[in-house]
Amino acid sequence: MKGIHRVKRPLCGGRTRYHYYAWRSGPRFWTCDDTPIDPAAPPRGFIAAWQKHFAEHQNPGHGTLHRLVHDWKKSQSFLTLSAAMRGDYARYADRILDKFGAKTSMHILEDPRMRRHIIKWRDAMAATPRAADLAVATLSRLYQFGYDQGVLTRNHAANIPALHKVNRAHIIWEPAEIEAFCQIAPDHLIRAIHFAALTGLSRADLITIPWWADKGDRLEWKRAKSRGQNWGDIIIPITAALRALMQGMPRYPGVGTILTNSRAQSWGIGFSASFNKARTRAGVNKRLHDLRGTAATHFIRAGLNDMDVAEIMGWKVAAVSAIRRRYVTRSEVISAAIHRLNKTQKEQKL
Repeated sequence: MKGIHRVKRPLCGGRTRYHYYAWRSGPRFWTCDDTPIDPAAPPRGFIAAWQKHFAEHQNPGHGTLHRLVHDWKKSQSFLTLSAAMRGDYARYADRILDKFGAKTSMHILEDPRMRRHIIKWRDAMAATPRAADLAVATLSRLYQFGYDQGVLTRNHAANIPALHKVNRAHIIWEPAEIEAFCQIAPDHLIRAIHFAALTGLSRADLITIPWWADKGDRLEWKRAKSRGQNWGDIIIPITAALRALMQGMPRYPGVGTILTNSRAQSWGIGFSASFNKARTRAGVNKRLHDLRGTAATHFIRAGLNDMDVAEIMGWKVAAVSAIRRRYVTRSEVISAAIHRLNKTQKEQKL
C-alpha cells in the first residue's frame, strides 16, 4: 500500500501511539498503540479503512463536505498559501471531515444549528486553545470558499470568539535557556534560534526570508498575504550581532532562503516540529514565538527607543516598556545611548 504516511507519537508512561494517514497530509484512517502495523501482514480492517478513504478521495461525492474540501485544496486561494499554512489547513480540514462527516451535504452546512455544533466542537478542544482556534479558522475559510463558489450562502464559523487570548509579549528566552538549546540542537537549528532572537521574526517569516532581503543596514522585503496581496514592508535593523551571525551562515547554491534545514534546503512544513523537539530535549518551557521578546531586548540594548522597537515588532509601546523594565538594566540602556551618540557625532564630523 504505497503512499501511506505513519506518524509515531510518544504517550505518558513510555507507551507509543501510531497514526496512519491515507497519504501525507491526508485523512487519518487508523490508530494503534505500542506495536506498529506490520507492512507485510496488515490486518483486514486496516486495509479496508485505507481503501475506503482512498476511494472517497478519488471520487468525492458531489454536493458534500468532502467535495468542498477537495475543491478548496485544488483552488488558487489554497495553493497560493505558504507551504506551512497549507499543511496546517489540510490537517485541520481532515479533522473537520472526521468530525462532521465526509458525506455531509451543503443543506446541513447551511442549517443555522451548525453554529452551535461548531462551538461545541471548539469547546471540546479547550485544553489546546490554539489548536481549537485554528480548527475553527480552517472551517471558516472552508465556509468562505463555499460562499465564493456559490454553493453556500452563509458562514456559520465566522466571528466565533477565540479561546487563546494569552499575551506573551513580556516573555523572553533567557541567555541560559538559549545556551541549553544550543548544547543539544544541530547546527541548522542553532542558527535558527540565534537568527530569531536577533530579528524577532515570526515562524513563517523566519523560514521564508530570502538572502536578497539584506540591504546592508537592514533586512527589508514584502510578505505576500494568503490571497496574494501585499502584507506591507518588513524592515529589521541589522545590528552588529546580527551581521556577525549572518556572515557565519552558509549559503547553498540554488537555495534562496537564509535559514535551511538539515538537508541544506529551504524549510517546508517540518520547522516547528524540529524546533519543538529540540526545545523539549533542552528542558526549556518556552515557545518559538517568545524569541520575539528576546529580540526586543536586543534592540533596546542596541540603543533603539521604545517607540522604534514597537514599530519594528508591531507591538504597543507599553509592551516594549514593560520588557525594558523587566529585562534590561539601566546601565545597559545608558551605555547603548552613549554609543549611539558617539557614533552620530563621528558621522557629523566626517
